[in-house]
Amino acid sequence: MKKTVKNLITWSPSHLITSRKTAFTLAEVLITLAIIGVVAAMTIPTLISNYKEKATVTKVKKAYSVMNEAMRLATIEHGTVDTWGLSQTTYVEDDENSKIYDDKTIAMSDRFMDYLTENLRVAKRCTYEECGRSEAYGGKAQVFFLDGTETRGLHISNPDCSRVVGNRNDICGDFYIGFNNEKENKEGIDTFVFWITKNGLLPVGFYSDPYRNDFCLGENKDNRKACTAWVIEYGNMDYLECNDLQWGVKTKCD
Repeated sequence: MKKTVKNLITWSPSHLITSRKTAFTLAEVLITLAIIGVVAAMTIPTLISNYKEKATVTKVKKAYSVMNEAMRLATIEHGTVDTWGLSQTTYVEDDENSKIYDDKTIAMSDRFMDYLTENLRVAKRCTYEECGRSEAYGGKAQVFFLDGTETRGLHISNPDCSRVVGNRNDICGDFYIGFNNEKENKEGIDTFVFWITKNGLLPVGFYSDPYRNDFCLGENKDNRKACTAWVIEYGNMDYLECNDLQWGVKTKCD
């Protein structure tokens, strides 16, 4: 009869000693955790920043689409903007550099917002003072929408919508939007500017807009109003990080 011999090596004390040697020591664990912490501290802010920028791009594109549709419906109901009976917006600055608008300007701005918001879901309308803004802008032209978008300015330069900008000759004024969880109020960062035309909105910085080069990528980077078109066209805010971008040539950071 064949005898079965057990493999004693499997159960030998030396094997147990070898197994113990493969475990991590407390010092090794602490060092590993420290390295992970350093890497996280270096990368998480970048990840958060990238996420916020992508979220902003999505909001800008959505606001552009939604408000253009509202403008389209408003022109069907009330005619093109040049027939809305608007007047040129005028203001004076007080001792604190706040803009104070006259009663006629207030009434006309409210009319524009009345027509625009007829087909939009509005959370609140208020004056700048009621909303806690720095500008003493009268009327109810400050509008907060349910998705977090808000209006941050409205200027009618040409009530007959005859201003020429690039290859367009139907510009009525400009319109500012932002997002109520951001308080910087800086163009191209959390505030974005659109031209008001007879039939809708057009991003400042569109392809023939003379502002395109000087007010986004050029030397005048403190005024990034033309970056609205960059966000709409290229879907990023890389102009905040790179200095060598060019419209239609290099549109993303390396």
